[in-house]
Amino acid sequence: MAKNYFHYNLKKLRRDVGLSQEDLSNILGVGRTRLSRIENYKERLSANQVNNFKENFSNYEDYRIIEFEEESTENILQIQDLKKQIQTLKDILALKDEIIQSKNDQIELLKNPSNRPYSKGETPISYSTLKPSGKFVNWNAVDIPSDKYFEIVPGIFDRIIHAKDHFIHEWEIIFKNALKQIDFTKYKVILNHSKKGSIFKMHYHVEPETLVCVNGSFREELTNKTILAGESIEFASMQPHEVTTLEQSYLIIMIEKRI
Repeated sequence: MAKNYFHYNLKKLRRDVGLSQEDLSNILGVGRTRLSRIENYKERLSANQVNNFKENFSNYEDYRIIEFEEESTENILQIQDLKKQIQTLKDILALKDEIIQSKNDQIELLKNPSNRPYSKGETPISYSTLKPSGKFVNWNAVDIPSDKYFEIVPGIFDRIIHAKDHFIHEWEIIFKNALKQIDFTKYKVILNHSKKGSIFKMHYHVEPETLVCVNGSFREELTNKTILAGESIEFASMQPHEVTTLEQSYLIIMIEKRI
């Protein structure tokens, strides 16, 4: 649609001075069909027609609405930037609401801990169905052995380690250098080996968690972030996350101890 640099309320003008559409079209030198389109702001007055308008109506400025300007690239970029800022503010507000809700969930979980031992054949992970944030994992109820690897979910095997030199297999030497950097008084430390394509579905827990990739690679699905060997990723308290191993992988899982 053409934009009108000379934008006037011609319908109001005709009503005020008692002109028909045919009268005004003759004054401006424009056909009635085109005048109708101009009155509905679908076309613009030419420079000659504006001159005719000014010569015949001394108060023409009274009917001026707005002077249109073609949007420059700079204006377009400014508008796009404003839209991004607005979306960012919306995201911040949504995140604030989510954090508040998560903290409320955390308070309720701390009020009603589920620490009972699990009998043989029962899943070692305590799940609840809170919100669409995934399943809640109660690490206090997870009985991970230290003398062998336990298949915590299909294809994912964990063993708790109590000291940096507490190895039970020769191949665990792969973890040695990374374990030197860990404070065992601050973290519950778990050694992990996972088959390619194994998935620890979306979940969350009270304790902050760090995953260190010693060998292989995995992807955190909610952020679509790939973690390679030598890299790590941190999850805050109550932060939902989902992990998929992209190849046979060896990880160190660090669960911050609750004081």
